[in-house]
Amino acid sequence: MTDKWTIELGELDVKMGVTVLEQSAERVVATMPVEGNRQSFGLLHGGASVAFAEALGSWAAVIHAGPGRTAVGVDINATHHASARSGIVTGVATAIRLGRTMTSHEVVVTDEDGRRLCTARLTNLILDKPHG
Repeated sequence: MTDKWTIELGELDVKMGVTVLEQSAERVVATMPVEGNRQSFGLLHGGASVAFAEALGSWAAVIHAGPGRTAVGVDINATHHASARSGIVTGVATAIRLGRTMTSHEVVVTDEDGRRLCTARLTNLILDKPHG
């Protein structure tokens, strides 16, 4: 039996249609449909890309934290390079640093052609889980 945490989708993740393909502290890969995550001009919403990126990086940090610990986001920044109107986007969170009290992950969101749509960097603080 393992105490390793596995990703559980939150309410927003479910609403956004996120599907997890791979999960470890070093790398989380997931997909999300553009449909249902567009802004009023028909483009993938930048906020959806950032929420997607934050989920992936946070999940990786919680996996790294281990049993009895958790992670909370303390900083995220994102650059939107291009957008999409349809299809599926893929996010890949890759560890930059996995420390005892902090983690940093780069998250790259691409379209079905491999075109980079967004690059985000997320920093998480590792904390003991509260009791009770």
